Amino acid sequence: MSSSSPYSLRRRRSHPPFQSVIPTVVTDRDVYTRAVSASRIAYDLESVVSPMIAAALLGVVGYSFLFVGTAVGFAASAALVARSGPRIPSQRADSVGDFWSRTTAGLRIMLSRPVFRGILWANIATAAATSVVVVGSVVYVRAELSLGDSVLAVALGVFGTGSIVAAVALPWLLRRVAAGRVVGGGALGCAAALAGVGLMTAIAPTIGAVLVLWFVFGVATSLVNTASTRMLRDHSAADDRDAVFTAQFSLSHAAFLVTYPAAGWGPTLVGPWATPVILAVLAAAAAIAARRTWSRAASSRPVRAHRPPTMTATAPTG
Repeated sequence: MSSSSPYSLRRRRSHPPFQSVIPTVVTDRDVYTRAVSASRIAYDLESVVSPMIAAALLGVVGYSFLFVGTAVGFAASAALVARSGPRIPSQRADSVGDFWSRTTAGLRIMLSRPVFRGILWANIATAAATSVVVVGSVVYVRAELSLGDSVLAVALGVFGTGSIVAAVALPWLLRRVAAGRVVGGGALGCAAALAGVGLMTAIAPTIGAVLVLWFVFGVATSLVNTASTRMLRDHSAADDRDAVFTAQFSLSHAAFLVTYPAAGWGPTLVGPWATPVILAVLAAAAAIAARRTWSRAASSRPVRAHRPPTMTATAPTG
């Protein structure tokens, strides 16, 4: 429900300014990883809990009171942000450039650095997986299995649970495995789950198969989305971080313009089992392209000239 305050908090949390501010405030890499993981956990918990809270409140109050609650939530959030610690240093007015330069700065940076180009490939894999979850959940649960809204909520909850599990494990994982390998593994996991959906559809959909695959989707997409955030942090500097995070937000969502229509119209055009298979091939190709992009790079470590003085540890390899 868009009228609930937690939903509003989630939308603010997903914006590029929020993501780019975290590495400025949290300078230690390990602490930063835990902060990003905690943010992801809160995001996923909200996606499950917020609609339940809103539905419960609608049983005792009207819609207008929920909007009032949203306004109170905004005010409380603003007060908490204002009292939450160190101030973010302001950017120099003369370092921004003209409007066109500001608009395309993040895109140019993302395309110029191999580590970021690999992340862009990985975004395609997560977009393919997410499109099947968002568009296909209703189809598989309601149309194919003839089950009710409660089972649909369970399926989406399982997807969120998989994402939470990955976010909880990520700080431990990134202390042992390079971030690029985690992102690449998550992208391949998206491809494997999509292939599983195609196989399930070709044989016979079952609720058990849906729940298992949706859990894998949650784990795989969370690994890519959360670990790539640390790669963005490690390979950007304070003066270009806003542009990099904004470009990542925009370009990752641009992939949805292709995968969402494919997931929606594909079953009618090419068949219900062929659509996830095609998306699986797309995700696998994107995962391979990401890994090759990082492998061909002369060095996947951050260029020291671009590292801000606040970084307190060596950045991981891609």
